[in-house]
Amino acid sequence: MEYITGMYALNMNSPDLETCGDWHWGALNWQKLHIENTNSNIFGEYGINKARPVPEHPNNKYPIANHIRACLDLMLESRFPCVQGMRENFICNDNYNELIFEKVYMMRNLPIWYEVNDFMWREYKLDWLRYVAIVRKKYFRKKQYCVVLKQCKKHYFHTYKIHINERYFYPLRFF
Repeated sequence: MEYITGMYALNMNSPDLETCGDWHWGALNWQKLHIENTNSNIFGEYGINKARPVPEHPNNKYPIANHIRACLDLMLESRFPCVQGMRENFICNDNYNELIFEKVYMMRNLPIWYEVNDFMWREYKLDWLRYVAIVRKKYFRKKQYCVVLKQCKKHYFHTYKIHINERYFYPLRFF
């Protein structure tokens, strides 16, 4: 199924979510829509709303990605500058963090995983680190979950060290 995504979907309202999206719809060229196909996407038909009218296309209705799906698609295309500020500017609602983390973690086997991981660390900080620490259960002994995040000052930079059952990992090396 073909659907509109990317910045065009972010500039349309998303009726199924309580998110803000983007507000620069007048700066986009609505004659050249960003259309993708669900068959070639790891997220399938997740987050695609029913067909709705699009600006400058009054006679046609298109399925449109919701704001979360549009951000995920931009990450898949490695367009990180376009989706920068996702948490504060496009989603604006921490109720969806767990859902976003689950969907982003689906990209862990793709070649762009390190860029995605770095982007999520910059956007969500310790929330992302906690999620990945708990999901990566192979570092845990049985079902003992002992996650302590400590802030360390090293060479004028603030880094975080994660303590999991007597073992230490630095976040960017941990993933």
